[in-house]
Amino acid sequence: MKHKQEEKILFFIMGIQRSGGSTVLDVFRYKRKVSIFTEKDKRFFDNFFLKPLESIQPLLENSKPITFIEAKSETKKREVKTIFSEFSQYTVKIIWNYRHPASVFYSRLIKYPHEDWVSDDNQFCEMWNRRNASVLSALEHYRDHIAIVKIEDLIASKKVFKQLCDFVGVKGRNKFYSDKNKIEKYLPAATIKSIHERTSAILNQLDLNRRFLP
Repeated sequence: MKHKQEEKILFFIMGIQRSGGSTVLDVFRYKRKVSIFTEKDKRFFDNFFLKPLESIQPLLENSKPITFIEAKSETKKREVKTIFSEFSQYTVKIIWNYRHPASVFYSRLIKYPHEDWVSDDNQFCEMWNRRNASVLSALEHYRDHIAIVKIEDLIASKKVFKQLCDFVGVKGRNKFYSDKNKIEKYLPAATIKSIHERTSAILNQLDLNRRFLP
């Protein structure tokens, strides 16, 4: 049986794309004791999904004490809980970023469109609810190792940013700025209202379970 490697902490950056995860990585990117593996790193990922542990373990063994792993696509096919079980020989922590679903929908559909992202608001709400529910279900057993972070809080509050840095153990550089593009200019009011109504239950649970408060 392998012993838990307390000297190395793996921070998995998770959440739905366009929810602030890349900015979290940028906050800590140039710190000396930090290693970062992004989803574009083909040594670590296969088509944006994590490779099996045995194939990436040499990279982890040679990484720095604090290692960030961008794993935003992972909950397309599996639950958050499986990350903890697969990487159980390490100290694992998850930073789960979320933002208002209508803002995510706007960002994916209009601001940064991608051919693989659903453009139908019904499909989007189903996906947004299902994937965010994955982190909520992991709280029962792994709450102490999960930081659910609201991006709007990071933008508005220096206190929340400091709490995030304390959670990681590294003083980062704050790169969270207010988005000047208002979704009301690009999305019909009826669409915004519909998205909010269909995602409000999960959104409320995320709000209630935030690790950091302004």
